[in-house]
Amino acid sequence: MNSRNALVSPLPTSVLDTLRRAKKLIFKRENWTQRAFARDANDDNVEARSPGAVKWCMLGAVWNVIPHDVADKSKFHNSLRSGAMNLLYEAIDQNYTLQHYNDTHEHKDILLMFDVAIQLAGGPPR
Repeated sequence: MNSRNALVSPLPTSVLDTLRRAKKLIFKRENWTQRAFARDANDDNVEARSPGAVKWCMLGAVWNVIPHDVADKSKFHNSLRSGAMNLLYEAIDQNYTLQHYNDTHEHKDILLMFDVAIQLAGGPPR
């Protein structure tokens, strides 16, 4: 199993922590993708939590940090994931969805949006 994709333990405890972990996942250009939530080493589309995933879009990175099965069972973690996505949406031009923004902008723009969302969550970007 790809260690980058292993369930992070413990899970994030704040929206700020969720955003920082998601940004860290796609910080390197080679770990970021467009037009898919996640891709494997063959550049095939996979689920964000797939053991073979090696790159993610901005939304897939958040889903990797707090997967659907955890968010579905935990109102707290669902609120963290939703809060992270809401702050990312607040950081981008409101004429875009997160997916469309990710797919039409450069990697540096995505990292900048994470920095803005991290600041909105109360923390300095790392």
